Amino acid sequence: MHTHSPAGPRSTSRGATERMTVIAATSLPYPAYRLLLVEGNRGGDRDLIRQHLAEIHDFDLTIDDAGTLHEAVAMVAQRHYDSLIIDLNLPDSVGVDTVKAMRRACPDTPIVVLSEDEGRTLHAAVLDAGAQDLLNKNAAGTQLMARAML
Repeated sequence: MHTHSPAGPRSTSRGATERMTVIAATSLPYPAYRLLLVEGNRGGDRDLIRQHLAEIHDFDLTIDDAGTLHEAVAMVAQRHYDSLIIDLNLPDSVGVDTVKAMRRACPDTPIVVLSEDEGRTLHAAVLDAGAQDLLNKNAAGTQLMARAML
């Protein structure tokens, strides 16, 4: 059997020529993902959520922060976000009204709500208001991202 370079043609035992293709292993970049974290507690809770999100290594993740509903609405008006993670209790908005306001500001963006209360009544209310899901504030980063991206 006569063989040329690995990427070139080669003769087989039957005399036919076939082309060998060499596929180089390349390192593809991680997909870019922009997330808006809306959290009124800029110290402990925001930092903890950022730590959880830092556990995710499969994305080129950019996280922007807003501390109030007013700030978040202004940010989504200026930039596209792939998803939002919002706290229900902000300095200028409390409860399900926070979700409703964010849904009006960005009708097609997935919203995951964080709360320390995971009761069924609250869960149903945030879903009715347009959220994707309700998670406990202590959820792991992978769980947050999986829910935010669905």
